[in-house]
Amino acid sequence: DDIFGADTVYPDGDPQDDHGHGTHVAGIIAAQANNAEGGAGIAYNVQIMALKAAQYSGVLTASDIAEAIYYAVQKGADVINMSFGGYTRSQVEEDALAVAFGQAVLVAAAGNDKKVNLPCPLGRDMYPAAYNWVLGVMASDFSGSRAGFSNYDCTPHDTHEYELMAPGVDIWSTLPQEQYAAWDGTSMATPIVSGIAALLRTRWADKDVYSSRFIMGQIAANAAGGTGGVVDAYAAITQTP
Repeated sequence: DDIFGADTVYPDGDPQDDHGHGTHVAGIIAAQANNAEGGAGIAYNVQIMALKAAQYSGVLTASDIAEAIYYAVQKGADVINMSFGGYTRSQVEEDALAVAFGQAVLVAAAGNDKKVNLPCPLGRDMYPAAYNWVLGVMASDFSGSRAGFSNYDCTPHDTHEYELMAPGVDIWSTLPQEQYAAWDGTSMATPIVSGIAALLRTRWADKDVYSSRFIMGQIAANAAGGTGGVVDAYAAITQTP
């Protein structure tokens, strides 16, 4: 029974949020507009595919993540938002993402530990954000600079890549039980980019002509100041670099 989505942790067909994180992320992408309730999401006419791959504690396993990714691909997802990550590389997860990349724009959080990625000395990669075929999203603050808590990129245009920043400080969004709150994190920055990816996929809908790679390139190359800068939705949807 996947009427409401899928739960790969406890396969009961019930992806209801018992933590709050998923609801906050979903609201940033798709909170309804023009209803006099709360705020509006970046791409408020999109459809959300609710996939629960995290335990109540917030811990995720590679097998649960991979199962959710395969499910998303099977059901035709255009964008896969991954507001999670870990410092251990998983072949199971990587294989699933390699399949998904042929169909969906992949967006992931760079992490909140103030760590630089490889190849800098003492650098550590946050996966899946560090893959150069996943848009890795760092958090920016109100001034457009990198937020102090955000992980960050060592060397632009290499094989360990966080491509851009998005606002990640005091981001208001939805919570369960008709609540709202302002949260910080690259988990909040990531759905801003995913929402923009949904807008671009609407603008360039033919996947035979405009691949996921094209959409990702539009977003990364049109960031303010180029790669590593703050995402710019208007530029991404109006300018082809």
